[in-house]
Amino acid sequence: MGIPGGAGKLNQLCDIQLRTFTTTPRGGPSESWADFEVGVRCAFKVSDTLKFTKMGARDIAAEDRKGVNKGTFIIRYRANLDRDAHRLVLRGVAWNIDSIRDQPGGKRVYLEIDVTEQIEIAEGV
Repeated sequence: MGIPGGAGKLNQLCDIQLRTFTTTPRGGPSESWADFEVGVRCAFKVSDTLKFTKMGARDIAAEDRKGVNKGTFIIRYRANLDRDAHRLVLRGVAWNIDSIRDQPGGKRVYLEIDVTEQIEIAEGV
């Protein structure tokens, strides 16, 4: 059976992080991320919807940045994943979840997760 979206095999490892909220000593809100699941097998591909025409170098660079900020992860099905509470981390880059789709046909084998807003994070965070 193939993986939806033609992403290939689940040949990479990513981490799923959970958003947590705490109160600072001064009483203000504080947001942080904690490991939820580490070493999740996944496939990742950057959006291939970019179309290049006769543009200047500045326009091409801007379009290229748009493409880098969107992508799709494929992972095995998980019932407890929520787009507002979780994010994915791959090779030191955190990706916010935009949408989560079950595999077509009602088979709960894989999830397609559209991600946006590439955020570089420091090691150990």
